[in-house]
Amino acid sequence: MPMEAPWNGNTTAAGCQQAYPSAWGGYAGPVTVPDAGLPAPLAVPDPGRLDPARPDHQAILAAHGRALAAGEDGYLDPATGWWSFTAAYLWDRGTCCDSGCRHCPYVNQATRLAGS
Repeated sequence: MPMEAPWNGNTTAAGCQQAYPSAWGGYAGPVTVPDAGLPAPLAVPDPGRLDPARPDHQAILAAHGRALAAGEDGYLDPATGWWSFTAAYLWDRGTCCDSGCRHCPYVNQATRLAGS
């Protein structure tokens, strides 16, 4: 999902909404990225890993957003009950493990950072 504005570093609700007006509706509240090293566009899952047409797309984004805001390593998938790591946790890991993680920040990284 393309971002309308670059991450502004402001982790308040207003700052997140300003930085990500289109993504804001997908999360239950402000999305903060505890590790400042994770570029914010990479906190939003690549569409190849989380299809926006899924009926539970918004519920998954909300669960991920709550986990990010709480600084947790992951969350329980609302549809399957399986554990999913957050993008921040995977970023801290330092490399892609090629396991198909839903929130992998390394998938299509250049495109996602460019906002296209």
